[in-house]
Amino acid sequence: MQSYSFEFNAWRIKFTGSKVKITQILFLMEKRLKLHLNLKILLVFIFMFMLNWAHAQLPPCDPGLGNTLDQINNTPVTVSINSNNCKVLVPDLLSRWVASPGPGFDLISVSQAPSSSEQITMPGGSVCSNDDIEVYIEAIFFYFGDPTNSEDDILCSIVLSDFFDAVDETMPSFVGFGDMTINVTNDCVIDAVDVKLLLKKAHVKDNCTSKDYLVANSWVTPCGQNPPPDPECPEGIQCWTFHIVDACGNEKEQDIDVTVNENVPPVINLPNNFTLNANVDCEITELQLLALVNASHVSDNCTSDATLLANLQVEYGGFECISYLPGEPMVTCPYNPEGVYCYTFTTTDACGNVSNPEVVSIYVKDVTAPVLIAPADFSVCWPDPNYPFQNFTLEPTVIEACDADCDITCIIYSQRILSLTNPPKGAYGNNVYPVINLASGPRLAKVRVCAQDLCGNGALNPPLNAPLPGNCCIFNILLEYDEGCAPPLKDQRDLTDSYNKLERVSQELNHNSTDEDFDLYLGAYPNPFRDQSQIHFNMAQGGMYRVSLVTQTGKVVKILNGFGQQGRNVLGIESRDLEFAGVYFCHVETPSGSQTLILQRSN
Repeated sequence: MQSYSFEFNAWRIKFTGSKVKITQILFLMEKRLKLHLNLKILLVFIFMFMLNWAHAQLPPCDPGLGNTLDQINNTPVTVSINSNNCKVLVPDLLSRWVASPGPGFDLISVSQAPSSSEQITMPGGSVCSNDDIEVYIEAIFFYFGDPTNSEDDILCSIVLSDFFDAVDETMPSFVGFGDMTINVTNDCVIDAVDVKLLLKKAHVKDNCTSKDYLVANSWVTPCGQNPPPDPECPEGIQCWTFHIVDACGNEKEQDIDVTVNENVPPVINLPNNFTLNANVDCEITELQLLALVNASHVSDNCTSDATLLANLQVEYGGFECISYLPGEPMVTCPYNPEGVYCYTFTTTDACGNVSNPEVVSIYVKDVTAPVLIAPADFSVCWPDPNYPFQNFTLEPTVIEACDADCDITCIIYSQRILSLTNPPKGAYGNNVYPVINLASGPRLAKVRVCAQDLCGNGALNPPLNAPLPGNCCIFNILLEYDEGCAPPLKDQRDLTDSYNKLERVSQELNHNSTDEDFDLYLGAYPNPFRDQSQIHFNMAQGGMYRVSLVTQTGKVVKILNGFGQQGRNVLGIESRDLEFAGVYFCHVETPSGSQTLILQRSN
């Protein structure tokens, strides 16, 4: 403890301890000693010089000296912490105390520390600022004994404690916090966790508690939420109550309307391509295309697969795809057995969000067999008993959608003689043209004819005991023997059309339609064939012949040159002689003319 001593003539004053009200001591000395004016002035100068040591601590008063300091009011004192800066203003507590000097003592002063009207900064942040503040009440007493003896002077104090409660009663507040918008995430759920994120640090404040604490200890509760009009679309306005509480438990709440938006588009994930079978009109329908997409191909965060499929749309379009005009056949075999088209699929969720376009290649196949409508029974003149039985391919009516531009010569036919009277014959096989050796008089042949289109649809030789398929028909032909009639021939127009097709693709054969020789009676069996076939033709006289097998693109794949005999000639064709399965033109040239037929190698 520091002590300070000053001497002036016979006077020595020693200060040891806490603050002394020097002016009061000076007044007491003047009163007791009746100092003359010059001495008073000098003492004032000395005491004013001593103000720098005014906070020294005084020794406590001896209880036996009779000095007292008593609290006369014990009522608790509560002071609110400032609502702006978390400081508390110290109240005046002196009125709750009474000081009495003992015999020979004078009461110099009664004071408190900290003094009234002083502001104390309270703790805050993440802790409560409420606290009991201790205030020291000090009474100073002075005993001035013998003026000539400074040793009997006494300066002492009594120090006791008083308390007041500093209480933070200020509620936290929302700053600039009002109605907001929130977007639904992939889980399609708006809950308290999502909504609480709307409360930023910038939106709250408190006089003592930190913003971090307010945000971390906030929570939200619903305050009235109507279900969305569409259960698969969560969009709407929801009312939420935000609650914030400071470290001392002061709570504030505010209701806001949260507008919920759903902006996540649905997704379509399809394979790169599909293969579809054309319908009877050789087209694919929108219903077929939509049926390609099932629940495993669509997804959305909110909308059900059923709704996505119901909202599915498909449009023709894309890059590097075959041009297609609605209403036209999509397949023309064999030139384009599997046409590829581009289609774009999109769907819309319950909130109106449209998926990204999904472009898919669609391969279209013709799987519909042609349909044959049988003609009425008819008669033909048969000029020669040894003339082979011929095909009658002109008679049935052919209905074929995908090859509608082809005439009847584009269709591969198979004929069976189911029965023949006088003499009776059993069924002959595909395209077998037997020598019937007809005797004089009419004979009735029951004939079955089957058609196969250029895509290979339609069985050419179905079992005899099975129901007749639509690509086959049965009719009766009356064979009338008459040496004076011309043999039955294929229609001139059909042969010319076949020949003209060959001319367009194979001009190197150096013949024209005027060379057509109908007496060749060109045929093949079996046709179509898998492993081997026989080409047969008649020659009016012996001579050189040339047989050319030509693809539909005009490529000559095989040429057979030889010397033919008068009458019927037969040549063998192996599957290895041809490059691939499909349709070929078989063109036979002799010195007298030429003829063309369609030959098909099957798989």
